[in-house]
Amino acid sequence: MKKSILVNAEKAFLNADLRQSNADTRRLFRRENLPFASLRIPRRVPRAVEGRPFACNLRESALKDIFSMVTILVFIISIVFFWVSEGIAFDYSKARDKMIKEQIISRGVKDAKVISAMEDVKRHLFVPSRLTERAYDDGPLPIGYSQTISQPYIVAFMSEALNLEPDDIVLEIGTGSGYQAAILAEIVKKVYTIEILEPLAGQSRDRLKDLGYEGGQRSMIG
Repeated sequence: MKKSILVNAEKAFLNADLRQSNADTRRLFRRENLPFASLRIPRRVPRAVEGRPFACNLRESALKDIFSMVTILVFIISIVFFWVSEGIAFDYSKARDKMIKEQIISRGVKDAKVISAMEDVKRHLFVPSRLTERAYDDGPLPIGYSQTISQPYIVAFMSEALNLEPDDIVLEIGTGSGYQAAILAEIVKKVYTIEILEPLAGQSRDRLKDLGYEGGQRSMIG
């Protein structure tokens, strides 16, 4: 016995379970060997229906997945940025200890006063911000105006060679970054330091003042 099926085309196109175009619907009926009693196709089919709703839903799903991945990526980047900004990414204290052992003591510097000064003075505060993580490297670094901050070993070697005592007064020619003056100020009674380049002299004066050296009984920059 033949079956007659009346198909409402509008409902067939909008049915979320079917998700088929008009052509797909016809093929479905032919495959099931079901005759068409009446198939009324609306003259104006909505764009969403005409353009295959299933494909639209796939695009929407893909966009949602992309948005989720971007959100997760932004969250990860924010965590990394916070981690770095908190200074966790680089341990200056560890780098300074390594410098003392591998560059100073291992090369024969024995003066306890010099070693203590090298441990106390934070070298990374005397270099440009872009070079702070290289401050304890075994070599000089540029500080601008064609000048450099001396290699850590050279600073320690020269300081030890002076055979300094706590009551000594030292005159330094060429302040540069102010690092050598700070080392000397940790050892002796007073340091006078002179810099011919005014921009460097100004930077060093401000830096040493902020660190508690300049202007008191420890150092004087001219």
